[in-house]
Amino acid sequence: LLAPIHVSGWAAAETPIRARMTLRPGTPLPAPGQAIRAFAILNPPPPPASPGAYDFARDAYGDTTLGSGAGILSHALGMALIIAGLKLDADSRAAALLFAVATYDEKGLETLNERFGGGVTHLVGGISRLNRLRPISRGFVADTTQNPQEMKAQVEVLRKMFLAMVEDIRVVLLRLASRTQTLRYYAAEPDDLRVHVARETLELYSPLANRLGVWELKWELEDLSFRFIHPDTYKKIA
Repeated sequence: LLAPIHVSGWAAAETPIRARMTLRPGTPLPAPGQAIRAFAILNPPPPPASPGAYDFARDAYGDTTLGSGAGILSHALGMALIIAGLKLDADSRAAALLFAVATYDEKGLETLNERFGGGVTHLVGGISRLNRLRPISRGFVADTTQNPQEMKAQVEVLRKMFLAMVEDIRVVLLRLASRTQTLRYYAAEPDDLRVHVARETLELYSPLANRLGVWELKWELEDLSFRFIHPDTYKKIA
């Protein structure tokens, strides 16, 4: 029996992990009612996102799209579902829905603070700071003239910068959720840009997911990236 449990992690974030529960030979199985109660204790229902977050995001984004071509609202909903799957808190779910508000509104963080409080605003602001590294990470991956060892060292520095720029590990998890949703979009809507995005993912985001122990995202990031970069080989082994 595998049951998800939660432990307090960096900056009070809740990071889902899995614990294997084993029974010794001869141990009687719990009665159905006991099993249900135990499962409820180990898997408390997640709190909902902040009331009004979806409506606010819908009004803020409208029909605008990301550089990938995906609608921002659709991307935000995908992020929120991934964050819910990781069983993060209500502020994290709301921040997933509102992740781009600060990008499209100069007073976005101020408005979010008034409407949803400091917790959500803190996370959205952290996402905005991390996004400032994107031109640098794109440049590392695009520069094919670099010595492989030099590139590896530079990417490792970038990963450390990524983690050093945030005070709350949930911000990194939100960024990983965003990248996962981007790859899902490219899986449904093929585009030439997806190969570059996949390479960047394998160099930066997948190792971060591995370092943080977020295995479900790590596997999906690697699987989709390999699919985009090596489509023929992927078809043979899939």
